[in-house]
Amino acid sequence: MCVRYSAESNNAAWREIDGEVVLMRLKDGVVFSLAETGAFIWSLVEQGPRSQEDIIKALCDEFEVDEATASGDVAKFLADLVTAGLVSECEDAEKRDAAGGG
Repeated sequence: MCVRYSAESNNAAWREIDGEVVLMRLKDGVVFSLAETGAFIWSLVEQGPRSQEDIIKALCDEFEVDEATASGDVAKFLADLVTAGLVSECEDAEKRDAAGGG
């Protein structure tokens, strides 16, 4: 199963300021501040659904970080965004269908 992550744009308002992203969850006004790497990940999922592997690769390409470190950090960050309702998970239908799941 390939899970993709995408921003819940209807649930958040956001603005990039000096390389950081400030997000406000619309349902309750809670504000989140994302530093450089978090802002980079947010920009990826804001553009459309991305797999965790795609995000890790992009992070390693953009920043001087090894894949093992990036993998753990990305997994935790995405889980936090999902829990906060700012990002949703969806199974990649194409891969599911190819595997006989759809």
